[in-house]
Amino acid sequence: MKGVRFYEDGNGNVKHRGWAKSFPQGTQGLALFIENKLPEPGVFECVSSVFDGTPGDGPYASGSACVDYLRNECRRISEQEARKRFPKLFDWIHED
Repeated sequence: MKGVRFYEDGNGNVKHRGWAKSFPQGTQGLALFIENKLPEPGVFECVSSVFDGTPGDGPYASGSACVDYLRNECRRISEQEARKRFPKLFDWIHED
């Protein structure tokens, strides 16, 4: 999808140097709309899992994410991987 970046959200687990390929507690999906930058520096519109501490595919809501959060608590993934792991995220994005 043009203009969208996909991430797995570490569910509150902060990445560290030498961070492993996966988060130990599981992840949630996040789609960042890079063309929809908000007035605050480094903050973008996104769709993300409603955080309740439970890993999985949703439920989702619109919101915002800052670059520091993405850098420290998320890992960028391909659209293909996001579609496979978080299909409900795409259902939410495509709702009219």
